[in-house]
Amino acid sequence: MIGDLVDLVALFIGYLALLALGLGLGCLAFWSVQDRVRARRYRIDR
Repeated sequence: MIGDLVDLVALFIGYLALLALGLGLGCLAFWSVQDRVRARRYRIDR
């Protein structure tokens, strides 16, 4: 019973870590795209 609980907690922690990693990578990609769009717009305006 305790072993099952430990497995469940380990799975949950792994899932949370993967989720956090995905969110971090998504935010980084989003910000890099935003910066590129902003730079392009700035160049067009000038």
